Amino acid sequence: MIIKTSRITAESTHRHLFRHLMRTDENEEVRIVQGREFALAEAVKDARHAKRRYGLRHVILSPEQATSPETFQKIVTLYQSEFGADPPLMIVEHQKKRADGQSYDRHWHVVFAETLANGRSLDSRFIRIRNEKVARFTELAFGHPLTSGKHNDAVIRALEASSSPHMQRAATDLKQAFWGEGDTPQSTFTDKAHQVTKRKAGKSVLPAMRTHLRKRWQEEGQVLLSFIERVAEEGYLIREGDKPDVWLIGQNGGAHLALHRVLNLKKKELVALLSDANRPVPLSPPRLRVQAVKANKPPPIPTSCWMLSSRLCARGDLREK
Repeated sequence: MIIKTSRITAESTHRHLFRHLMRTDENEEVRIVQGREFALAEAVKDARHAKRRYGLRHVILSPEQATSPETFQKIVTLYQSEFGADPPLMIVEHQKKRADGQSYDRHWHVVFAETLANGRSLDSRFIRIRNEKVARFTELAFGHPLTSGKHNDAVIRALEASSSPHMQRAATDLKQAFWGEGDTPQSTFTDKAHQVTKRKAGKSVLPAMRTHLRKRWQEEGQVLLSFIERVAEEGYLIREGDKPDVWLIGQNGGAHLALHRVLNLKKKELVALLSDANRPVPLSPPRLRVQAVKANKPPPIPTSCWMLSSRLCARGDLREK
């Protein structure tokens, strides 16, 4: 489960977000689950009246496997509980084939008001860490594949601080899977880069590029030298990036990606391969599922216990890194 959040300022309008939600040229199907455009406009007006900086919070929920409407509603409730949000103003379901051709082809856009009914602002502290916290708990509760996030250790500490045994068990499961990972995972490309390529080419070329390069990597047996020679024939060039130990791959004058992320390697692993490019890397282990964390599959974690830990950040258990 991937959860991404963006915040729409009160100075702007809701229209750009609404047009994005309704785009049929990028999606095979667009379905309004609940809400109307009018509610978005009113939330922006309320924020301006209250002199708030932000008017709307746009949350994207992308599960890796099929998710029923009932499960999706529970995930939305978990997010509301974590941040103290009012009910969503609007929910829109998008259906389109993923670039890898395997992940679930539906995702949801959920829009909340940044100004609550009681006049207060929607909680936004440690938003990235808490997004991952909701996502990891969702995977444990509903048996989805576990996704390693950038803030694994912080999420584990937050779950451990809860008085709920269910939350503590979730922390134990995650610690066995992810505690102390060296290089924290990052997206192959940022949302900003994704949008820039969409504006230039009419659609983002980055997901298709990533999928194509990963296919070539597998076809060449994960041997770096063979891979470089293969993609060079297709016009792909590799150059050193501005940051230490970062190498970029792309076509001359076109978009580029971080090579280590494309190949699912840590930066230090790629650097080691560059000095011995004719050596294959070990095959990546399969994505962890809850069943793989423990020998005996634990019973599903009740989502109702989330209320017991929805204010962990206020205690100072999380520290943004």
